[in-house]
Amino acid sequence: EIANQWYEKAASQGYDDAEYKLGHSYRTGRGEAINLPVALSWYEKAAEANDQDALHNVGWMYSTGQGVKKDESEAYKWFLRAAKQGDASSQVEVATRLKDGQGIVKDTVLWYSWLLVLEAQKDQFQADDWKPIQVQIDEAAKTLSPADRLRAVDQSHVWMGEIAANDMIHYGPH
Repeated sequence: EIANQWYEKAASQGYDDAEYKLGHSYRTGRGEAINLPVALSWYEKAAEANDQDALHNVGWMYSTGQGVKKDESEAYKWFLRAAKQGDASSQVEVATRLKDGQGIVKDTVLWYSWLLVLEAQKDQFQADDWKPIQVQIDEAAKTLSPADRLRAVDQSHVWMGEIAANDMIHYGPH
């Protein structure tokens, strides 16, 4: 509870990490009573600064309907923003949704492009977490035409460039 008082002070000064932590506190009931609409509001404030975890959690809340009306299209938009910031969990969500047409029109080329982005970060995953992604990569490689695979490779390079540029904005010289 005392920590949340400090987070409130920091959040009132625009510190996105404090905004995220308040969102987490209200979502989980850690130090505060669970209040999902308030949690969503804090996550959205942190997301304005492109906080990856906040972006992902807003997507998750829309996907599950926690604290907000369930909206898969809105969830996809938030997951995509987080994916472009480099959040691997959101990249998995985006790829899965593109494959299944969940909240977005099914697009196998874009699905494969995000799988390739994930493959470039394979070392971030535990072996058991990587296996289902590898299965999808193998499936996509068999399903797509050579021309579509090439388009996916090109698009994955665009995504990786955007992620690298966003990383420099967040962690580069200020």
